[in-house]
Order: sequence, then C-alpha cells, then structure tokens
Amino acid sequence: MTAGTAPETGQTAPEASWFLPEAREGFYVSDMMKRYWAAQLKVLSVIDEICTRHGIPYFADNGSLLGAVRHAGYIPWDDDFDIAMLRHDLRRFLKAAEQELPEGWVILDLAHEEAYGMYLTRIVNARAIDFSEQHLKIFYGCPFTVGVDIFPLDGLYADEEKEEQRRLLAFDAMQAAKLASEGRTASAEYRERVARLSRDCGLNLNGSGNPVRQLLLLTDRLFSECDSKTASHVALMPFWAEYKNHRYDKEWYREAVRMPFEYTTLPVPAYYEDVLRTEYGDFMRIVKAGGVHDYPVYHEQEEIFKEKTGKYPWRYTFEKADTEEIPRPASREEKIRQMTNTLREAQEKTEALLNAGQQEAAAQLAASCRNLADALEQLIGRKKKMLFLAVKADWWKSMEPYYRRACADEGNEVTLMVLPYIEARPDGADPVPRDDSALFPQEPVIVKPSAYDFAREAPDEIFLQSPYDAECNAVMLPEFFHAKNLKGFTAKLVCLPCHDLYTPEEADGKAKAALKVLIEQPGILQADEILVPTEGMREIYIGVLTGLTGEGSRMRWESRVFTGNTFPQAAV
Repeated sequence: MTAGTAPETGQTAPEASWFLPEAREGFYVSDMMKRYWAAQLKVLSVIDEICTRHGIPYFADNGSLLGAVRHAGYIPWDDDFDIAMLRHDLRRFLKAAEQELPEGWVILDLAHEEAYGMYLTRIVNARAIDFSEQHLKIFYGCPFTVGVDIFPLDGLYADEEKEEQRRLLAFDAMQAAKLASEGRTASAEYRERVARLSRDCGLNLNGSGNPVRQLLLLTDRLFSECDSKTASHVALMPFWAEYKNHRYDKEWYREAVRMPFEYTTLPVPAYYEDVLRTEYGDFMRIVKAGGVHDYPVYHEQEEIFKEKTGKYPWRYTFEKADTEEIPRPASREEKIRQMTNTLREAQEKTEALLNAGQQEAAAQLAASCRNLADALEQLIGRKKKMLFLAVKADWWKSMEPYYRRACADEGNEVTLMVLPYIEARPDGADPVPRDDSALFPQEPVIVKPSAYDFAREAPDEIFLQSPYDAECNAVMLPEFFHAKNLKGFTAKLVCLPCHDLYTPEEADGKAKAALKVLIEQPGILQADEILVPTEGMREIYIGVLTGLTGEGSRMRWESRVFTGNTFPQAAV
C-alpha cells in the first residue's frame, strides 16, 4: 500500500445484519457503536497488512485480548481497541507506517505530535470528523476519527536493583509531567521530583522548552532504555512504573495464534492465559463496568456532528414537535362511559317530556335511546381488540409472555402481526428489505399487514415492540408503522421491550450511557405506556425522558412508564 490509496484490505466484510442494535450480555450495543467497532477493525486491517508485509509481530492486548478469549469479539461495554508490540518491533512498524499508511491517516505519539501526551501510539484514520461519501463508504457509515491503540512492551533489566532504580525514576518523571500539565509546578512534590531527575538523569528545565513535553519525553526514554530484543521480561511501563504490575515473561510473546473476533480473526499471544491472569486475575469473571474514559468514546464527536448537521448519525434525534399530542380515537372505556352518560341524560329528558305532556317527542327520544342502548350492549359484549406488532424473530421471546397472557383472557380478541423492516446498508448502498414472519413459531396465527384494515378494526390497544422507526436507524419500519402514525388508530399505544437488558447499578455509567441511546427513540417517546423490567430501569427511563423533554414533563413519564409488576398487561 502506498500513501494516498484507500484502505482496501482482505478483511472479511460484515453482513448488514451484524450492524443491527442488540443486547450482548444484557448490555445495549447501538448501531452507531457497531459502525465504530467496524471502523476500528478496518484500521486494524491496515495495520495488519503493514505488519504482515514486514514480518512485524503484534498481539491483541488489554480489553481486546480479553474480548477475543472470552467473547470471540468485543467486550460488549468496550469501545476502544488495543494491541501490543515489543518496543523494537514498534519502531520498525512506525518506520514502515510513515510511508505506507493511507493519505490523511495519522500517527499519534510523542515523536510525531508535539501536543500529544500519552505513552502509547495511536493510528487514526483522520484528524477530524469526515462525513464525505467516500469516507462513510469505507468506514461503514462512521464519520468519527477512529483509531487503534498500540502499547509498547518494554524490556526490564535482569538486575532487580537496577530495574527498581529505573522504575522509580520513571515514576518520578511520569508524576512530574502530570503535575506540570495541571499547572502545579510550584508544589513541593513537583520540585522534589524534578530535583531527583536533574541529579540522576541530567534533566534541565531551565531552557525555553515546554516542561510538560520535556518530562514526557524523558519518561518515554526511561521506559524504553532496556532493549526489549534482549530482555527476558517485558512490561507495560506506565503500569509497571506506578503499580509494579503488568510484567510479563517475554516467552509468552514468542509467537501468536489467531482467534475469532467478530467477523475476522486476531493474533493473540500463544500464552494468552498467562497474560490475562497477569492483567485481570480471574479473567473469565465478567465485570460489567470499568474503563478509563467516558462512554462512548466518540461522545464529543457525536455532539459536534449534530451541531454541524442537525442530527445524530445513525441515531434518532429528538425534536420537540415529536411529543405534541395528535387526535386520538376514544378508548373502549371512554366510549362506554360517554354512551352511558348520554343514556342517563336522555332518560331524564324523556321523563321531563312525559311530565310536560309531550308524548310524541318522548317516544321519539325513547326510540333513539333503544338504538343507543343496543349499541352500548354490543360494545360491552365485544371483546377488547389487542394488536401485537412483532418485528424480528429473535425479539419474539421478549414479546411472547405478554402475547400469551393477553390470549389467556377470554375477554380479549388478540391479533399477532409481524412487520416487515429494512436493514440499512453500512456502506451507503440500498437498504435490505427483511420479513421474519417465516422464522416465527408456527403455533401463533400471524396476520399479514396487508390483510388488516387498521381504520375499520380500530384496535383498542396496539403493542409495538420496535422503538426504532426514524429513517436514520439501522432497523427501519415502513412509515405507516411509525409510532406517531399508529397512535391515530388506537386509544393506547404500548411499547414492549425488544432487548433483554440488565438494570445497571448506580456506578455503572457505561450501561446507563448505552441505555440513553435506546430510550431516546420515537417508539418510546410516542407510547402511551412503556414496559420496563425493574423499578431501577423505570427510574432510568423516567430520568432520561425527563432530561430530553424538560423537567416539567416528569409527571407525564411517571404515569407512563411501568414495571413488570404494575404494568396492566404484564405477564407476572
């Protein structure tokens, strides 16, 4: 590959269905996150090509290694990608990458970027958001800058005393750089650390250079001074310097084996279990939280994109008009109440006419009352019409309990319909039409949308499972089945869950951030009633919806969001 060429690689391309939002380990993964993941793997594929061409080994590391071993893909709540190279191999890679990365791609490290402040290398596909047609096609609709983190594995001295002296100096330099970046150069701690570094490393901060950068470069030099080619042990130095962990036998990295990862494969250390035990201890124990940055990692870029274009990419964007009330049919109960009140008033008026000697007028009014009474009797005797709108076959298990409960009540007339949907193509090509009706169990009788007259049937309640209907989502419903349109045919639109999600703990900010994307969907905003599994989830929904529509709307959402124990049609 030469500079200026598009990153066309041999990497297997994901199917359109891979990009659909889903629950993984009970954690919500949005379609935008899927695009971001795919863009990362595209960047990785270019790194892989360069490494393969030059015989440079690299290894999945940190969360990406854990994901490959434990999940055969991304950890559901992870949103960055990590690889590791021995320091001497990283130097070879960077020399090749300077010539062979595609035009516009960037190497971020202390040597290439004056303002960079991290002890790792990042390979990114752009310096800024790019929503050009070509960029979106290559990177699966992801306009954000996307990168892969490369962690250098540095050698450790065999002489333990010498290594400890180096470790302490590296820690001094690392902490001094942090203090300087925080503007705390007048602190006693800063002065003490700089004094030791001046004495033992020849540091001179009296010049005109930036002290933060000088200290960062010194730290990096101390990290890499022991040759990783000849050392018997290596470490991720920022962790080693501060915590004395992330130390590995270099033999563990003698060779790589490839493991499945999403729709491709990754090279992992041959002794990956030893690496993972060193990093995580019991690495098979799932912890649904953690990380060192806000989630999602592209949040700020997403807000910039919205500011420029007026909408989020691959995500519904709320507009105040979307929550304005529209004319609605009266509910069955309201009709019964209105007709009963009318009959009561007519009876009183009939008696008044009789008392006034107006027998003919009284007879006419009584006749109309009989007709109204017959209509009331029919309405009371009529079963409640309940229409369930399913979409994807793998969502059926979340809807089925509510459908079964409705069917068990002899007072209900229950209809099941499977809606067609469209999968947006990640490369911008024409969307793919889907219909999962043949994938559903044979026992429920499924009515085709074309055979159901919504205006004539006027269902009392419609249960919509898909919250997605805006055109910017990966799962798109035909416009007729958008929530706002369906409300015009029923007195009650109920939104049922489509994903089986766990309720996050208070400190689990990642799960809450992921849920926010799901909650801010038109099907949920338009629903008269919303079902959630737990009281904790109900509080999250109310909080997100109130934040979106204004504090004055809290009572509205409190009266619309139900848990499984209180929802009127819940299968409890």
